[in-house]
Parts: sequence; C-alpha cells; structure tokens
Amino acid sequence: MNIDNKDLNLLRVFHVVYQERNASRAAERLALSQPALSQQAGQAAPRDGRPALRARPAWPDADAPGA
Repeated sequence: MNIDNKDLNLLRVFHVVYQERNASRAAERLALSQPALSQQAGQAAPRDGRPALRARPAWPDADAPGA
C-alpha cells in the first residue's frame, strides 16, 4: 500500500474502531454517523477485494443464561 496517497485521518478511524470494538460506538466517539465511518473505512480498504475490517462474533456474556 502506498501511504503517500492515503488520508492519515483514516488511521485514527481504525484506531478508535479497534479500541471500541464496535463501529457505532467508534462513530459516536469520532462525532461521525455510522455510515460515514463505514465509508471512511471502505476508502482505506485494499483494492484486492479484502475487507479493511472484519466483524468478529461477540464473546458470550458470562452472566447470560446458559453461559
């Protein structure tokens, strides 16, 4: 990836999404709408079809019934 033509503000978006582990909370923290955050993340995605971010299933809640 050539960093010269990338918006380095996208690094902040990825950092906050990583910290929050949730796109909606990250968008709120960055004062963006969730669709705007997703669009920015999409701009940073590699052009080979791989997603920039992958959703992971949530861990089971230890207090949930059956856990």
